[in-house]
Amino acid sequence: MKKRQQSDMLVVIEDDLTGLKALSMVEEMDKVPIHRIDRIILSLGNVKRIDATGVAILVRLYSQLIVKGKQLLLTQLTHPVRTTLEEIGFLGILQSIPAVEPLSIPSWRLLTSPAVIKN
Repeated sequence: MKKRQQSDMLVVIEDDLTGLKALSMVEEMDKVPIHRIDRIILSLGNVKRIDATGVAILVRLYSQLIVKGKQLLLTQLTHPVRTTLEEIGFLGILQSIPAVEPLSIPSWRLLTSPAVIKN
């Protein structure tokens, strides 16, 4: 039997994960075709701040993916975001990976506005 190749999708967060900005991510993430992928790689290189709302959104996304047998990986964590996620113990649950080349896998950019741009 041939083993199916794992498929990844890079999701680039373009702004801070705070308050209403973080809440808008829920609606945008619902547009990502997770039924076709095994892992979402969330790039947080542009995220300078994350608050309780942002953390709650990440926990929600992680929980939704785990239930469906999928993985959530984080990449390009800024120091403030890494520190916050380490302090609450969330990085102990998630896997953080080195930077990924956006052209190597399908990607989405999540903006603070309601628009999603597919690369």
